[in-house]
Amino acid sequence: MANNRVIPNSVSNNAGLGMISTSRSQRITDMIEHYISHNIKMSTMSMKLIMSDTRSYTAERNVASILKIIDQSELEVLSMLKGINTRN
Repeated sequence: MANNRVIPNSVSNNAGLGMISTSRSQRITDMIEHYISHNIKMSTMSMKLIMSDTRSYTAERNVASILKIIDQSELEVLSMLKGINTRN
């Protein structure tokens, strides 16, 4: 796994370690495959780019749903606030 600890340090074996492909490991695989498919030689700089990459497939999949939830919540709060009489 790339830069991911999927099991705690207290586990005595690595059973299950390779059972999941994390978003991070998939991103690294995609980046390496890009280099290979475009016949780009891997270098120290390309490795630094891979290690410093911050793109998250998980975030890309979930941000739209989260924003919808936030938008709905904001509408609900605004709706509730409309009913409050702030004038005494």
